[in-house]
Amino acid sequence: MRLCNAEFADAQLLDQGISVDNAQAIAIVESNTMFGDEHFVVPLPWKKSVNTGMRKYVSALMRLNGLKRRLINDEALRFRYAQTMKTITEKEYTVSVPEEQLYCGSSALAPAHHAILNPQKTENLRIALDCAVKHKEHSLNDMLYQGSDTTANLVGILLRFRGKRVTVISDMEEMFMRVRVPKTGRVALRFLRWPQGDHLKDPEECQMTAYPFGATSLPFCANFTLKRDSREFSSGYGPLMLKAIEETFYVVDRFASFTTCDGAVRFCEENHGTIGTMWF
Repeated sequence: MRLCNAEFADAQLLDQGISVDNAQAIAIVESNTMFGDEHFVVPLPWKKSVNTGMRKYVSALMRLNGLKRRLINDEALRFRYAQTMKTITEKEYTVSVPEEQLYCGSSALAPAHHAILNPQKTENLRIALDCAVKHKEHSLNDMLYQGSDTTANLVGILLRFRGKRVTVISDMEEMFMRVRVPKTGRVALRFLRWPQGDHLKDPEECQMTAYPFGATSLPFCANFTLKRDSREFSSGYGPLMLKAIEETFYVVDRFASFTTCDGAVRFCEENHGTIGTMWF
């Protein structure tokens, strides 16, 4: 019984108590999250006590040159990197910094970025900012609240998943990138890149409009947004579908099982309609 009840642990976080830092992170995103341009805009949960006005342009340029050497030596990686950078630019997850803002009064962080391959999905490449690298004793992650762990309990998800005969596995495409950062917070998410991912071109300064991979607060903010989205844009769908959203997602992956194939097909159709109607 104790093992089965573990699946509901994520719904009892308040009963377990929340740390002061986590409570502050929740207060920031709860009170300042907005919806606009078909996206949720969630503030970075900054710690008030840390100064964000640091710049490390020279070290970022050195790190970019290191990435350049890596791309030169790996043709397959170079191709996937260029394709990924082109995609996130076309979708405006990252944008060039306007010339008049390049040398704004408050100097900005310039974290390096990495090209990361998933060993389980080698065709997928992820662009991540190095938010953990320190400059003058602080990193970008040092300045952010991590937030509470709101990820659904994996044991409970797997127990439910193995409980029935017909299974459905899916994932939410670009879930993390769908969470946008307010314009006022993007100055801290600037980094150097090559236009169109072409390492033969001169680097330019750009900034993320979406939450970057590498930020310690990303999992918390993404899960907060998914749950906020399901509450605000799920009119017309019953409580069972909303409960399914809560109980079948583990980060970006979804695991569900059914007694019949018809039930699985119906779930997929309703699930597609729910997510399509909502804005996450």
